[in-house]
Amino acid sequence: MKVWKYTYYTLSIIPWPFIIGLLMFYFHAWYILGHAPTYNYSELRKLSMIDGYYVAIIVLSMCAYTASFCFWFLLSIFYILLLKKEIEWKLLVGSAVGQLLALYLLISDIGGWFSWVLD
Repeated sequence: MKVWKYTYYTLSIIPWPFIIGLLMFYFHAWYILGHAPTYNYSELRKLSMIDGYYVAIIVLSMCAYTASFCFWFLLSIFYILLLKKEIEWKLLVGSAVGQLLALYLLISDIGGWFSWVLD
């Protein structure tokens, strides 16, 4: 049972650098521009922060998050199927919060805007 807990704790930490980095990048761009960033705004690609450390952190953490989400999803299915009577819902829901929040940001307008900036 300890292996399940440590694995879930590890998988629940992995999406947070992506979430925090992407939101910081978005709100920093908002602060610089004076309004919410939108698609097809040509000055966004000229921002100096695009070449900075934000992008490296976000891209690396996005790759780590994608792998961890796949592993977390499969592990959750096995966890529920194998340990039907001993499921710790706090552990399962706690890890799902970070994973699903990062997934939401990835498919939302913020994630789409970030991918447009990188093109």
